[in-house]
Amino acid sequence: MKVIAVTCALMCASAFGGVMPQLLEPSHADTEVWTNVPCAQLLSDVREFETLLDFTGTASNCVQVAFGCDDDGNGDLSKRETGLVVGWRAGDYFIEDVKSGDRFREASGATNAARRIAFRFAAGEEGAKSASVVCDGAAKFVDVLGGDLRWVYDRGWNMAKVTRRGVDSPGEIVLVESDHGGLKFIVR
Repeated sequence: MKVIAVTCALMCASAFGGVMPQLLEPSHADTEVWTNVPCAQLLSDVREFETLLDFTGTASNCVQVAFGCDDDGNGDLSKRETGLVVGWRAGDYFIEDVKSGDRFREASGATNAARRIAFRFAAGEEGAKSASVVCDGAAKFVDVLGGDLRWVYDRGWNMAKVTRRGVDSPGEIVLVESDHGGLKFIVR
C-alpha cells in the first residue's frame, strides 16, 4: 500500500451521516504506521490548503489525516487534541468533526483499488470559508460542507497526523519531506 499526502497552499463535497464501519478482521498481522508533523506556521498563515491521499483502499484498512493542536507539547496529536479527520476506513470515505463527535461517511463501491482523496479549504477569520472533499474524481460530503465550516479549520491548529492501519507487506515506512510547495507525507 502506498499513501501520498501532499499538503500545499489550497478545499467541495456530499454527505451520509451514520455509524463508522468497523475494520474487517485481517487475514494476518495488522499493522499501524503514523507520523506527526508540526505545522503551526503553515496552518496559521494559510489562505488555501490541499491534502492529497493516494493509496490502495481495502475492506480492512484505514488511511487518514488528522488536524488539531498539540496542547501538551509532546509531539503526538492525540484523539483529545484532534479537531478534524479525513480519510478512508473499511471501504468508506469519511470526514469527522472530532470535537462534536459528528462522523459522516460515503460508500466507495469496490475495494482493493487505487484511491485518491483530495481535501481542500479556503481559510477565513473564524474557520474555513469554503471546503471540499473529492474522492476518486467525485465530490463527496457536499451537504455537510455547505453550511457553517468553523469545524473544518482552526488557526490554532499546529499539528497534522497521517495514519495508516491495516494489512500490507512488511517494511512499511512513514516519511515526511519538506519542499518549497509545502509538505509531502508518504506511507509505504
